[in-house]
Amino acid sequence: MVEHDEEKPFWDHFDELRERVIRCVYVALGMACLAYLIREPIMLFLKKPLFAVLPEDKQNLVFTGLFESFLNSLRVSAVAGFFFSLPYIFYQFWAFVAPGMHERERKLATPFVVCGTLFFVLGATFAYYIVFPSAFKFMIEYGQPQDLPMITVREYFGLIFKLLLLFGLSFEFPVALVFLGIIGVVDADILREHRRVAIISIAVVCALCAPPDVLSMIIMMIPLYIFYEGSILMIGLLIGNRRKNRKDKPPG
Repeated sequence: MVEHDEEKPFWDHFDELRERVIRCVYVALGMACLAYLIREPIMLFLKKPLFAVLPEDKQNLVFTGLFESFLNSLRVSAVAGFFFSLPYIFYQFWAFVAPGMHERERKLATPFVVCGTLFFVLGATFAYYIVFPSAFKFMIEYGQPQDLPMITVREYFGLIFKLLLLFGLSFEFPVALVFLGIIGVVDADILREHRRVAIISIAVVCALCAPPDVLSMIIMMIPLYIFYEGSILMIGLLIGNRRKNRKDKPPG
């Protein structure tokens, strides 16, 4: 899983990072081309949360520019390609940082790739099935009956892509914490001591990133705090096992 073990100067690390980023771009572009072939089912799937709260005679999106619909198809394909290439992107990240780790830590590559992908998809799924229905219902019904919803293709898909990305990244929170615990930046005791700061930080992030209603903010805060507590347990377990193995290992 690891290509280089020896220490390298800064510019060699920079060149390696550039090569890995280029590989990720190529893979994402390839996946985007595949996603373009199935763009219609993808777009229908993404429209469902909105259409579920719109009257039957208003279940459509409008476009105000000649090329808007076509460019939106390209954007949908690009975002879908990014989602499809997530396992490869996480692998490239791990392969880049793994040479600076101990041999035991390098063996966590597969769990890291699987968990990183799983939690990102879990965050996007959480947004789609839990947050979107309540948030869209609130926003659509807020202006009725005086206002008529005329939502553009660009506005709607831009909003859901932003929310899917934000929730996907926010659900990487426990993966990032456990990773920092593995490399020794934080430990379970530090996280316990800063629990109040973490709660305030989570609330601020949710207030800035969640849709503009209190229910969506609370819905987003609950899993993030659960992930924080779960990360404390996981880091404590991993570090505890590491210390136990060191004690059991015979000297010399």
